[in-house]
Amino acid sequence: MIHAMVMAGGKGSRLWPMSRSNRPKQFLNFLDGKTLLSHTLDRISPLIPDQQQWLLANYQHKTLLEPFMSRLANKHCLLEPIERNTAACIGWAAIKVIQEDPNATMVVLPADHWITPAADFRHIIQLAIDFVNSNHAFVTIGIKPSSAHTGYGYINSSFDNSSVLKVLSFTEKPDKETAESYIKQGTYFWNSGIFIWKAKHILTAIKTHLPDLFEGLKQLETISYDDFDSIKSVYESLPKTSIDYGIMEKEVKSTYMIPANFEWNDIGSWCSLDNIWEHDNNQNAIHAQSKILDSSKNIIYSEQRLISLIDVHNMIIIDSNDSLLIAPKTSAQKIKQFYDQLPKKYQ
Repeated sequence: MIHAMVMAGGKGSRLWPMSRSNRPKQFLNFLDGKTLLSHTLDRISPLIPDQQQWLLANYQHKTLLEPFMSRLANKHCLLEPIERNTAACIGWAAIKVIQEDPNATMVVLPADHWITPAADFRHIIQLAIDFVNSNHAFVTIGIKPSSAHTGYGYINSSFDNSSVLKVLSFTEKPDKETAESYIKQGTYFWNSGIFIWKAKHILTAIKTHLPDLFEGLKQLETISYDDFDSIKSVYESLPKTSIDYGIMEKEVKSTYMIPANFEWNDIGSWCSLDNIWEHDNNQNAIHAQSKILDSSKNIIYSEQRLISLIDVHNMIIIDSNDSLLIAPKTSAQKIKQFYDQLPKKYQ
Protein backbone atom coordinates (compact mmCIF):
# COMPACT_ATOMS: atom_id res chain seq x y z
CA MET A 1 0.00 0.00 0.00
CA ILE A 2 0.91 3.66 -0.31
CA HIS A 3 1.52 5.64 2.88
CA ALA A 4 1.88 9.42 3.16
CA MET A 5 4.44 10.57 5.74
CA VAL A 6 3.81 14.23 6.54
CA MET A 7 6.73 15.92 8.30
CA ALA A 8 5.27 18.54 10.64
CA GLY A 9 7.98 19.08 13.23
CA GLY A 10 9.77 22.23 12.06
CA LYS A 11 10.16 25.51 13.95
CA GLY A 12 9.48 27.93 11.11
CA SER A 13 11.81 30.48 12.70
CA ARG A 14 12.11 32.58 9.51
CA LEU A 15 8.40 33.38 9.93
CA TRP A 16 8.92 34.93 13.37
CA PRO A 17 7.22 36.66 15.14
CA MET A 18 4.05 34.80 14.07
CA SER A 19 5.68 31.36 14.01
CA ARG A 20 6.74 30.43 17.56
CA SER A 21 8.18 27.33 19.20
CA ASN A 22 4.82 26.61 20.86
CA ARG A 23 2.84 27.26 17.65
CA PRO A 24 5.03 27.03 14.54
CA LYS A 25 4.07 27.88 10.99
CA GLN A 26 2.42 24.55 10.09
CA PHE A 27 -0.33 25.35 12.61
CA LEU A 28 -0.97 28.92 11.39
CA ASN A 29 -3.80 30.08 9.12
CA PHE A 30 -1.76 32.03 6.59
CA LEU A 31 -3.62 30.82 3.50
CA ASP A 32 -7.35 30.55 2.80
CA GLY A 33 -8.23 30.30 6.49
CA LYS A 34 -6.67 26.82 6.87
CA THR A 35 -3.40 25.74 8.41
CA LEU A 36 -0.53 24.63 6.20
CA LEU A 37 -0.82 21.16 7.75
CA SER A 38 -4.53 20.98 6.85
CA HIS A 39 -3.74 21.97 3.28
CA THR A 40 -1.08 19.25 3.05
CA LEU A 41 -3.34 16.47 4.35
CA ASP A 42 -6.30 17.56 2.23
CA ARG A 43 -4.11 17.78 -0.89
CA ILE A 44 -2.97 14.16 -0.66
CA SER A 45 -6.21 12.61 0.66
CA PRO A 46 -7.84 11.88 -2.74
CA LEU A 47 -4.78 9.76 -3.61
CA ILE A 48 -3.81 8.37 -0.21
CA PRO A 49 -6.74 7.95 2.24
CA ASP A 50 -6.61 9.22 5.81
CA GLN A 51 -6.07 5.70 7.18
CA GLN A 52 -2.75 5.55 5.30
CA GLN A 53 -1.51 8.98 6.36
CA TRP A 54 1.09 9.46 9.11
CA LEU A 55 2.22 12.55 10.99
CA LEU A 56 5.88 12.94 11.97
CA ALA A 57 5.88 15.75 14.50
CA ASN A 58 7.19 17.14 17.77
CA TYR A 59 5.87 15.94 21.13
CA GLN A 60 5.77 19.57 22.26
CA HIS A 61 2.90 20.15 19.81
CA LYS A 62 0.79 17.18 20.91
CA THR A 63 -2.20 19.35 21.85
CA LEU A 64 -2.08 21.23 18.54
CA LEU A 65 -1.98 17.89 16.71
CA GLU A 66 -5.06 16.38 18.38
CA PRO A 67 -7.56 17.68 15.77
CA PHE A 68 -5.43 16.11 13.03
CA MET A 69 -4.78 12.85 14.87
CA SER A 70 -8.52 12.15 14.98
CA ARG A 71 -8.61 11.78 11.19
CA LEU A 72 -5.70 9.31 11.07
CA ALA A 73 -5.59 5.61 11.81
CA ASN A 74 -4.69 4.58 15.37
CA LYS A 75 -1.07 5.30 16.28
CA HIS A 76 -0.17 6.92 12.97
CA CYS A 77 1.37 9.92 14.72
CA LEU A 78 5.05 9.68 15.64
CA LEU A 79 5.96 12.35 18.18
CA GLU A 80 9.66 13.10 18.45
CA PRO A 81 10.79 14.04 21.98
CA ILE A 82 13.73 16.06 20.60
CA GLU A 83 14.71 17.21 17.13
CA ARG A 84 17.15 15.02 15.22
CA ASN A 85 16.57 16.36 11.68
CA THR A 86 14.82 14.47 8.90
CA ALA A 87 16.82 11.22 8.63
CA ALA A 88 15.76 10.11 12.11
CA CYS A 89 12.03 10.75 11.76
CA ILE A 90 11.89 9.24 8.26
CA GLY A 91 13.78 6.16 9.44
CA TRP A 92 11.47 5.77 12.44
CA ALA A 93 8.45 6.05 10.15
CA ALA A 94 9.89 3.41 7.82
CA ILE A 95 10.39 0.97 10.69
CA LYS A 96 6.85 1.46 11.97
CA VAL A 97 5.10 1.29 8.60
CA ILE A 98 6.94 -1.94 7.71
CA GLN A 99 5.47 -3.52 10.85
CA GLU A 100 2.01 -2.92 9.35
CA ASP A 101 2.85 -3.29 5.67
CA PRO A 102 6.18 -4.97 4.78
CA ASN A 103 6.04 -3.81 1.16
CA ALA A 104 4.95 -0.24 1.96
CA THR A 105 5.66 2.63 -0.42
CA MET A 106 6.33 5.92 1.39
CA VAL A 107 5.43 9.36 0.06
CA VAL A 108 7.35 11.84 2.26
CA LEU A 109 5.81 15.32 2.31
CA PRO A 110 6.82 18.47 4.21
CA ALA A 111 3.83 20.13 5.87
CA ASP A 112 4.81 23.67 4.85
CA HIS A 113 4.36 23.68 1.07
CA TRP A 114 1.83 25.62 -0.97
CA ILE A 115 0.97 23.69 -4.13
CA THR A 116 -1.60 24.33 -6.83
CA PRO A 117 -3.38 22.84 -8.68
CA ALA A 118 -3.66 19.88 -6.33
CA ALA A 119 -4.79 17.52 -9.10
CA ASP A 120 -1.55 18.08 -11.04
CA PHE A 121 0.43 17.44 -7.86
CA ARG A 122 -1.34 14.12 -7.30
CA HIS A 123 -0.71 13.13 -10.92
CA ILE A 124 3.04 13.62 -10.44
CA ILE A 125 3.00 11.71 -7.14
CA GLN A 126 1.17 8.81 -8.81
CA LEU A 127 3.78 8.79 -11.57
CA ALA A 128 6.51 8.57 -8.92
CA ILE A 129 4.67 5.78 -7.08
CA ASP A 130 4.34 3.76 -10.29
CA PHE A 131 8.06 4.19 -11.01
CA VAL A 132 9.11 3.14 -7.49
CA ASN A 133 6.83 0.11 -7.61
CA SER A 134 8.52 -1.03 -10.84
CA ASN A 135 12.13 -0.11 -10.02
CA HIS A 136 14.51 -0.29 -7.06
CA ALA A 137 14.73 3.49 -6.94
CA PHE A 138 14.36 6.64 -4.88
CA VAL A 139 12.35 9.42 -6.52
CA THR A 140 12.21 13.12 -5.69
CA ILE A 141 10.20 15.96 -7.18
CA GLY A 142 12.19 18.80 -8.76
CA ILE A 143 11.04 22.40 -9.09
CA LYS A 144 12.13 24.43 -12.10
CA PRO A 145 13.93 27.41 -10.50
CA SER A 146 12.55 30.88 -11.08
CA SER A 147 15.57 32.61 -9.51
CA ALA A 148 19.06 31.91 -8.16
CA HIS A 149 17.66 31.18 -4.69
CA THR A 150 20.29 30.35 -2.07
CA GLY A 151 17.83 28.95 0.47
CA TYR A 152 17.09 25.74 -1.45
CA GLY A 153 19.11 22.68 -2.33
CA TYR A 154 19.67 21.98 -6.03
CA ILE A 155 19.37 18.78 -8.07
CA ASN A 156 21.32 18.27 -11.28
CA SER A 157 19.56 15.89 -13.66
CA SER A 158 20.03 14.24 -17.01
CA PHE A 159 18.79 16.26 -19.97
CA ASP A 160 16.24 14.39 -22.06
CA ASN A 161 12.53 14.27 -22.79
CA SER A 162 11.69 11.53 -20.28
CA SER A 163 9.07 12.17 -17.62
CA VAL A 164 11.43 10.62 -15.05
CA LEU A 165 15.00 11.98 -15.13
CA LYS A 166 18.18 10.45 -13.71
CA VAL A 167 19.66 12.47 -10.84
CA LEU A 168 23.34 13.29 -11.31
CA SER A 169 24.04 15.21 -8.08
CA PHE A 170 22.57 17.00 -5.06
CA THR A 171 23.96 20.32 -3.81
CA GLU A 172 22.88 21.86 -0.52
CA LYS A 173 22.08 25.61 -0.55
CA PRO A 174 24.82 27.07 -2.80
CA ASP A 175 26.10 30.64 -2.71
CA LYS A 176 24.62 33.22 -5.08
CA GLU A 177 27.30 32.89 -7.75
CA THR A 178 26.99 29.10 -7.85
CA ALA A 179 23.19 29.25 -7.95
CA GLU A 180 23.33 31.66 -10.88
CA SER A 181 25.61 29.26 -12.78
CA TYR A 182 23.14 26.44 -12.13
CA ILE A 183 20.28 28.48 -13.59
CA LYS A 184 22.26 29.14 -16.77
CA GLN A 185 23.00 25.44 -17.28
CA GLY A 186 19.30 24.57 -17.43
CA THR A 187 19.59 21.07 -15.95
CA TYR A 188 19.30 22.10 -12.30
CA PHE A 189 16.10 22.03 -10.25
CA TRP A 190 15.24 23.09 -6.73
CA ASN A 191 15.01 20.19 -4.29
CA SER A 192 11.39 20.17 -3.09
CA GLY A 193 12.03 17.81 -0.17
CA ILE A 194 9.29 15.49 -1.47
CA PHE A 195 10.45 11.87 -1.71
CA ILE A 196 8.90 8.58 -2.83
CA TRP A 197 10.47 5.18 -2.10
CA LYS A 198 9.90 1.73 -0.67
CA ALA A 199 10.19 1.74 3.12
CA LYS A 200 12.47 -1.31 3.04
CA HIS A 201 14.80 0.37 0.54
CA ILE A 202 15.25 3.56 2.56
CA LEU A 203 15.97 1.47 5.66
CA THR A 204 18.63 -0.46 3.76
CA ALA A 205 20.19 2.84 2.69
CA ILE A 206 20.18 4.11 6.29
CA LYS A 207 21.81 0.87 7.44
CA THR A 208 24.52 1.30 4.78
CA HIS A 209 25.27 5.02 5.09
CA LEU A 210 24.15 5.85 8.64
CA PRO A 211 24.78 2.65 10.64
CA ASP A 212 24.72 4.42 14.02
CA LEU A 213 21.30 5.86 13.23
CA PHE A 214 20.06 2.48 12.03
CA GLU A 215 21.09 0.74 15.26
CA GLY A 216 19.28 3.38 17.28
CA LEU A 217 16.16 3.15 15.14
CA LYS A 218 16.03 -0.63 15.59
CA GLN A 219 15.59 -0.01 19.32
CA LEU A 220 12.41 1.92 18.53
CA GLU A 221 10.93 -1.08 16.73
CA THR A 222 9.52 -2.64 19.90
CA ILE A 223 8.74 0.57 21.81
CA SER A 224 5.10 1.63 22.02
CA TYR A 225 4.08 4.90 20.37
CA ASP A 226 3.04 6.38 23.72
CA ASP A 227 6.08 5.26 25.77
CA PHE A 228 7.56 8.75 25.77
CA ASP A 229 10.38 8.11 28.25
CA SER A 230 11.71 5.09 26.35
CA ILE A 231 11.48 6.91 23.01
CA LYS A 232 13.33 9.89 24.48
CA SER A 233 16.07 7.67 25.88
CA VAL A 234 16.71 6.27 22.39
CA TYR A 235 16.30 9.58 20.57
CA GLU A 236 18.91 11.32 22.70
CA SER A 237 21.55 8.98 21.26
CA LEU A 238 20.54 9.34 17.60
CA PRO A 239 22.84 11.31 15.28
CA LYS A 240 21.42 14.53 13.90
CA THR A 241 21.48 14.60 10.10
CA SER A 242 19.20 15.39 7.18
CA ILE A 243 17.93 12.78 4.76
CA ASP A 244 19.41 14.87 1.93
CA TYR A 245 22.95 14.91 3.31
CA GLY A 246 22.90 11.53 5.03
CA ILE A 247 21.28 9.48 2.28
CA MET A 248 20.34 11.22 -0.97
CA GLU A 249 23.81 12.59 -1.75
CA LYS A 250 25.18 9.07 -1.28
CA GLU A 251 22.45 7.27 -3.25
CA VAL A 252 22.63 9.28 -6.46
CA LYS A 253 23.08 6.13 -8.54
CA SER A 254 19.60 4.95 -7.46
CA THR A 255 17.83 8.31 -7.49
CA TYR A 256 15.50 9.81 -10.08
CA MET A 257 13.62 13.08 -10.35
CA ILE A 258 10.27 14.08 -11.82
CA PRO A 259 9.96 17.77 -12.75
CA ALA A 260 6.91 19.40 -11.18
CA ASN A 261 4.18 20.67 -13.48
CA PHE A 262 2.44 22.56 -10.67
CA GLU A 263 2.98 25.84 -8.85
CA TRP A 264 5.08 25.29 -5.72
CA ASN A 265 6.14 27.47 -2.83
CA ASP A 266 8.05 26.42 0.26
CA ILE A 267 6.53 28.60 2.98
CA GLY A 268 9.87 29.17 4.67
CA SER A 269 10.05 32.96 4.89
CA TRP A 270 7.90 36.07 4.64
CA CYS A 271 9.07 36.53 1.06
CA SER A 272 7.59 33.15 0.15
CA LEU A 273 4.19 34.41 1.29
CA ASP A 274 4.78 37.55 -0.77
CA ASN A 275 4.74 35.25 -3.81
CA ILE A 276 1.26 33.97 -2.92
CA TRP A 277 -0.70 36.75 -1.24
CA GLU A 278 -2.63 39.23 -3.34
CA HIS A 279 -1.11 42.69 -3.82
CA ASP A 280 -2.51 46.20 -3.99
CA ASN A 281 -1.79 48.58 -6.87
CA ASN A 282 1.63 49.39 -5.39
CA GLN A 283 2.64 45.74 -5.00
CA ASN A 284 2.16 45.70 -1.24
CA ALA A 285 1.15 42.30 0.18
CA ILE A 286 -1.19 43.29 3.00
CA HIS A 287 -2.79 41.01 5.61
CA ALA A 288 -3.74 43.68 8.15
CA GLN A 289 -5.85 46.72 8.79
CA SER A 290 -3.70 49.35 7.14
CA LYS A 291 -3.33 52.90 5.92
CA ILE A 292 -0.70 53.24 3.18
CA LEU A 293 0.67 56.43 1.64
CA ASP A 294 3.33 56.47 -1.09
CA SER A 295 4.67 53.06 -0.09
CA SER A 296 5.35 50.02 -2.27
CA LYS A 297 6.51 46.41 -2.39
CA ASN A 298 6.08 45.82 1.35
CA ILE A 299 4.93 42.71 3.21
CA ILE A 300 2.54 43.69 5.99
CA TYR A 301 0.90 41.35 8.52
CA SER A 302 -1.02 42.13 11.69
CA GLU A 303 -3.92 40.38 13.39
CA GLN A 304 -4.97 43.34 15.55
CA ARG A 305 -3.37 46.77 15.26
CA LEU A 306 -3.66 49.20 12.38
CA ILE A 307 -0.42 49.38 10.37
CA SER A 308 0.31 52.80 8.85
CA LEU A 309 3.10 53.43 6.34
CA ILE A 310 4.38 56.62 4.70
CA ASP A 311 7.17 56.50 2.11
CA VAL A 312 8.17 52.95 3.04
CA HIS A 313 9.43 50.54 0.37
CA ASN A 314 10.61 46.92 0.16
CA MET A 315 10.16 46.20 3.85
CA ILE A 316 8.77 43.38 5.99
CA ILE A 317 6.48 44.64 8.78
CA ILE A 318 5.02 41.90 10.99
CA ASP A 319 3.07 42.77 14.14
CA SER A 320 2.22 40.04 16.68
CA ASN A 321 0.62 40.42 20.09
CA ASP A 322 3.99 40.83 21.83
CA SER A 323 6.59 41.55 19.13
CA LEU A 324 7.11 43.75 16.10
CA LEU A 325 9.47 42.85 13.25
CA ILE A 326 10.72 45.46 10.77
CA ALA A 327 13.32 44.37 8.23
CA PRO A 328 14.27 44.90 4.57
CA LYS A 329 12.96 42.16 2.29
CA THR A 330 16.55 41.48 1.28
CA SER A 331 17.24 40.38 4.89
CA ALA A 332 14.41 37.83 5.09
CA GLN A 333 16.83 34.91 5.45
CA LYS A 334 18.52 36.61 8.44
CA ILE A 335 15.38 36.29 10.56
CA LYS A 336 16.38 32.75 11.59
CA GLN A 337 19.75 34.03 12.85
CA PHE A 338 17.96 36.81 14.71
CA TYR A 339 15.44 34.33 16.17
CA ASP A 340 18.25 32.18 17.58
CA GLN A 341 19.52 35.20 19.55
CA LEU A 342 16.16 36.03 21.13
CA PRO A 343 15.31 35.31 24.77
CA LYS A 344 13.36 32.04 25.06
CA LYS A 345 10.16 33.88 26.05
CA TYR A 346 10.00 35.47 22.60
CA GLN A 347 10.91 32.39 20.56
